[in-house]
Amino acid sequence: MIQEKLFDWWALVIVLGIVHGLVVAFALFLNKRGRPAGSMLALLVLILIWHHLQSLSIYLGFYKTFPHFYGADLGSLFLVGPLFYFYIRSVTSAEGLGIKNQDWLHIIPFVITVILHPVLFQGSVQKVETIQAWLTATRYDNPALKRAFLLDDVIFWLESAHMLAYLGFSLFTLKGYGKIRKQYESKAHESNYQWLIYLTVAMMIVVAVSFILQKSLYLALNYYYYSLDYIYIIPMTIVIYSIGFFAIRRPVVFTHDLDFKMRVTKYARSSMSQEQSAAYARKVQAYMQSEKPYLNSELKLLELAEAVGLKSNHLSQVINEQFGKSFFDFINSYRIEEARRILNDPDRDKEKLLGVALDCGFNNKVSFNNYFKKLTGLTPKAYRENR
Repeated sequence: MIQEKLFDWWALVIVLGIVHGLVVAFALFLNKRGRPAGSMLALLVLILIWHHLQSLSIYLGFYKTFPHFYGADLGSLFLVGPLFYFYIRSVTSAEGLGIKNQDWLHIIPFVITVILHPVLFQGSVQKVETIQAWLTATRYDNPALKRAFLLDDVIFWLESAHMLAYLGFSLFTLKGYGKIRKQYESKAHESNYQWLIYLTVAMMIVVAVSFILQKSLYLALNYYYYSLDYIYIIPMTIVIYSIGFFAIRRPVVFTHDLDFKMRVTKYARSSMSQEQSAAYARKVQAYMQSEKPYLNSELKLLELAEAVGLKSNHLSQVINEQFGKSFFDFINSYRIEEARRILNDPDRDKEKLLGVALDCGFNNKVSFNNYFKKLTGLTPKAYRENR
């Protein structure tokens, strides 16, 4: 017997998530500055909404009136991974890369699923009967549905593995972007870059835990239960809310290249000799000690290069070869030395650590604490107490 229609507080949260997601997707599509990154994320949100509507069609029995809507989302999770990767690729690119011709190959798993799945092309009456049997039968005990059940399980596991692979590659892309950025920026970038890291990891957790847990319980219980859908629908709703929140609070994370411009060609490594490099290193070191430019939390490679009278590609090469550091690490090593000088000063014992961080050129206490511990092995507080 088919379960009765159900509409509870959790279902209300899902409905609100659908409405919120539609508003977010619409806003991202209209944001010309955020294209193509925003458009890709908007399509991803619409796919998540599609799955929300699928669940509501079961809760409220809409599949009887609109039978062809049920199952229309089959295979759509094969699009989530590629869309998220294209979004990450776009926001970490100075050119804001969109879809290239070869990128259409990424939708092949989705197309194959649509072609092979038998439920999608059934007639209205037959599809209603199939859905009702699907919602009431014990899995694999119904010979007519055994193939469909087995195919659905295989597709689900493939979709989960597919999404995790793309999310993992997205995380790898972000890490690579962060390393390149450190060649040209002296400040940490938690506000935008770190949020993308968190979003990627959160989506990996949703897939690895929520989706797999839902399906595992479904297989163990053998019957379909409405409440099992909450295990992955609610986390997806939270993802939609998060995207909407940051679309308002930090719209820059939906535009290409975030708040940073990589001049890869302009900053390409030169053919500078070792003698010239060593001489430039002494010049840079003398300027750092006398002028203390690292106290500027917004200091960039181009600014320091202009100050010492070098080309930016020459300065980048000098820092990499002569000091064995990225620009980020080079500048922050001076900031930590300045911090140690302050923390060793008895006259400044009562000064708050945030004040010390700002005085040294850091723009927040978290970055200061993390980098200080990385270089000294102690937190600033422990260093002060054990001096």
